[in-house]
Amino acid sequence: MDWYLKKYPDAKTLAAKLSKLALSDGVDVSEYLDPENLELADHIYTGRLYRSRDVRKVLRRIAGKESSRVERIMYEMFCKRKIVFDNYLLKLSFVRRFGRFKRFFVDGKEVEYKMQMMVHRQLYLGEDVTKEIEKEIMKIPGEKVWVYVGFLGGSLSRDVIMRIMDCVDIEVKPFVGSFLSMEDYYNKMCYAVLKSPFSEKERIVSSMGTLDKAQFYKAMLHVWFSEGAEKRKFIDFVELMRLVKVGRSMKMEIINGYLNGLVYHRMLEEFVKLFEYVRRAGVDEDKVFGRLYSAIRKYKKGGRLELSGFLDRCKEGRRKGLFSPYSWEDIYDVYKE
Repeated sequence: MDWYLKKYPDAKTLAAKLSKLALSDGVDVSEYLDPENLELADHIYTGRLYRSRDVRKVLRRIAGKESSRVERIMYEMFCKRKIVFDNYLLKLSFVRRFGRFKRFFVDGKEVEYKMQMMVHRQLYLGEDVTKEIEKEIMKIPGEKVWVYVGFLGGSLSRDVIMRIMDCVDIEVKPFVGSFLSMEDYYNKMCYAVLKSPFSEKERIVSSMGTLDKAQFYKAMLHVWFSEGAEKRKFIDFVELMRLVKVGRSMKMEIINGYLNGLVYHRMLEEFVKLFEYVRRAGVDEDKVFGRLYSAIRKYKKGGRLELSGFLDRCKEGRRKGLFSPYSWEDIYDVYKE
């Protein structure tokens, strides 16, 4: 998280506040008030002088337009007026210093205030408020929500983390995704790559840092064929492969996986074209695709599709390829009828 905070200074300020909420019941008010006003506040508080007219005049001066938000809060507090806080750490700090007045301290209703309160309850007080957090956290803007995930991600559900990944900037998607399993993380990132315009695909891949290339292509093929596969072409997949280059052996395994997806989805015209293009390059070591290809060629000549040889090969239970989206048992079930 530190690396991301260095890149986003505004987020660093929020993270510092959340860290204090997670580790304490507030900070010393001296962090908010200058020494002169703090001395005055303590004098009024300990001497119970806040009822005198002279003191009220001083308080009005403090609450002037040139005064800070915190100084105006002091004025309201000593005049026994209710104060609605928009900063939970500030409220805790005032309660800590001026506990006698806490009945005048009112919680704000803003989403961020509620989230700050829940960070304190969950991490410092040890209360389980996960359900409340999950209801509110999606309301936090994308430029801030990932910071909250940094503190609360371990308690958030898989679905919530995945939804948050959709609304944060490209550069912080990997950080949010780090709270998922590796499989879910790569699936989600590959989905983002697939759905983004080409100009953004490289940015997304770059944001992932050092890749597990095998996991990346396993996820990419899974996402590629999970929806809308019939609208995509192999040439589009080749463009993606240029973003994450691999050696020849892995490339052949990836193409095997691609053929596997085409067969499962009965995209046989695409399968034939691709198989004819790559069959001499070293794919289909177990000759399963070759059986299907031969059956299709015979069908084109004789008008009858005989798949028994292909199905027998599927039934042999050959290991699922490293990148194959579907097992041969899955494919057998598709074609056996």
